[in-house]
Amino acid sequence: MKTLINTLFKYNTENTEDAPSINIYRCLLDISRYLKKCGIDSELQEYNVTGNDHRQVAHCNLIAKKPSDNKHKQYVLLQGHIDTVTLGESYFCRVDDEHIIGRGAVDMKGPLAGMIDAFIKIYKQETEYYPMLLITGDEESNDFAGIKEFLKDKHEEITFAINGEATGLTVSRKLRGVMICSFTKNAELGHSSLAKTTLIEDSLPLLDSIYSFIINARLISHTDFGDTVGAITMLHSGKKMNMMPDSFYVHFNLRTVVDCQNYMHLFDQCINGALNGFVPNITHYDPVVLTIPKVFQEKLNNAFALVNKVDYKETVMHAFTEGVFLNRAGIPTIVFGPGDITKAHRKPEEERISIQDIETYSELLQKFMK
Repeated sequence: MKTLINTLFKYNTENTEDAPSINIYRCLLDISRYLKKCGIDSELQEYNVTGNDHRQVAHCNLIAKKPSDNKHKQYVLLQGHIDTVTLGESYFCRVDDEHIIGRGAVDMKGPLAGMIDAFIKIYKQETEYYPMLLITGDEESNDFAGIKEFLKDKHEEITFAINGEATGLTVSRKLRGVMICSFTKNAELGHSSLAKTTLIEDSLPLLDSIYSFIINARLISHTDFGDTVGAITMLHSGKKMNMMPDSFYVHFNLRTVVDCQNYMHLFDQCINGALNGFVPNITHYDPVVLTIPKVFQEKLNNAFALVNKVDYKETVMHAFTEGVFLNRAGIPTIVFGPGDITKAHRKPEEERISIQDIETYSELLQKFMK
């Protein structure tokens, strides 16, 4: 396990739209080599992402599965992502006897360590469902390019999937949706001494309307998912203190609890009248409530019964995950992994996960597959 953890954390895979990580490919190539040493072949599914400077960067997904001569053999997919967020601090990771501490420990290289460990250990055993491993490259940025690349093909052989995001070893079958919105407007550069109004001043009614939308969206709730969560997260304009800006960009997102049409009705009320030349770009994915197929519910219950360190418990997944994409593609998917999601996306020295929880996670996955 320690070699696997060191391989995962060797590379800084912080990933943004401005600067797509060149280390995603390198890290997954090293994991592929690690699997090869364990007697497992894997594929690097390549694709490109484009940064804001129009530079293309090679990214990939890692796919590994136990070969089958039986075309009717069904697979259970173990899935997670390799990229992490960046918060401006220097990359940091430390492993001691009890914890992994640093960027990506919770979200989600720590859970991946348990998932890969379980995959390797069950690969050469006889199981009713064959194991498949998918590590994607762009969950934290670049519009989920990795999972979308994987799902360009139909995967009818996959009958069930586990997304390994941190849930504190509870099972999440209720997955929140997301609404992602941005607004842009361009203008001519000019000296500020000649300005009557500027692009930033023109944006103030729009910003007020976005604030009103978010405040009202937070009032939308659902018995399964709780309250809507929303925030303005990006605001870009201006390059020089005595020049009028030539562009304006604002971004906000919601973690949604009902179908997007409910939010779009509110959007029309609050924002449409304030656009004034600003161009909106909206992406949304509705929440998912999964009924776990009976056969897999029984196997989950059995796994927890055999691993008496933790009890079976269901919780709502409040963060948005790639599990929503898998469910939308017709692959029943739960979110289930070790770690406390509230410790993710923090300063690197504050993000930590218990190695014992990772080992328990691997054990649970092994019992589930057997």
